Amino acid sequence: MLGNRSARKNADTIEAKRADVRQFIENSHSIIGMPPRIVQGVRWILMLADVIFSHLDKQLGLQPGTLSELSPLNEISETSVRLLRSQSQLSPQYDSISLGGHTDIGTITLLFNVVGGLQILPADCENELENWLYVKPEPGNVLVNIGDTLVEWTGGLLRSSLHRVITAPGEQALVARQSV
Repeated sequence: MLGNRSARKNADTIEAKRADVRQFIENSHSIIGMPPRIVQGVRWILMLADVIFSHLDKQLGLQPGTLSELSPLNEISETSVRLLRSQSQLSPQYDSISLGGHTDIGTITLLFNVVGGLQILPADCENELENWLYVKPEPGNVLVNIGDTLVEWTGGLLRSSLHRVITAPGEQALVARQSV
């Protein structure tokens, strides 16, 4: 998406918006060089990655800018945007797995969603149905997942959460779930 390696072929709907997706990634990474009127209007999203990395640098006792410098947008990377849509269910009682249990591969994942269905498996629990916990979506908020790369970079001090997506609970099951 960033144009620093050979482009992958995506669905036509994504390819038609390639420039917008690239801008979204760049804006989510840094506010440096952005016009002041844009920075003020959407400041919270423009600096998410930099703010998260800055706080992690501080908490891990790293020099300021360490994690951001390990993630430059102008270098070859696997930076991506994933658009997911899970179909609505005919019955709110039917649970189906839309995206099986996994951890994220990169440094961080910023998840924007408003319909339920995301579940995590707490670190000390066996992978049993009753141990999976729902993560309630909060409008206007973003969920931050630590990725496997960041786990590796911190020598295991940070941990990736095992998570999955299933049919949203209750009446939300009747709504298609979309996330970015």
